[in-house]
Amino acid sequence: MPSKYLTPAVRMGILALLAIAVALSVAAPLRTLVRQSDENAQLAAEVSDREGHIAELESELAKWKDPAFVEQQVRDRLHKLLTDTRIADLGHELEEGHTFLSGKLR
Repeated sequence: MPSKYLTPAVRMGILALLAIAVALSVAAPLRTLVRQSDENAQLAAEVSDREGHIAELESELAKWKDPAFVEQQVRDRLHKLLTDTRIADLGHELEEGHTFLSGKLR
C-alpha cells in the first residue's frame, strides 16, 4: 500500500539528496587522488633528472680513472698556470716603468 507521503516528487527529492551526499563524500578523496598523482609525476621527473646527473658524474669519474686523461689534464693545467704566471710577471714589469723597447722584458 503506497503511502501518501511518498509521492514521485518526494522520491525524486530523496534521490537528489542521496546523490548529493554521495558526490560530496567522493569529492574529497578524489581531489586527494588527483593531487597525489600530480605530485608523483613531479617526483618522477625529479628522479629522472637526478639519474641523468648521476650518469654524467659517473662518466666524469670514469675519465679521471684513466691515467692518460689525468696526465693530459695535468699538462694542460700546468701550461695554463705557467702562461698566466708569465702574463702576471709581464704586467708587474710594465708597472715598474719598463717598456718593450727597453729590452728588459723576457
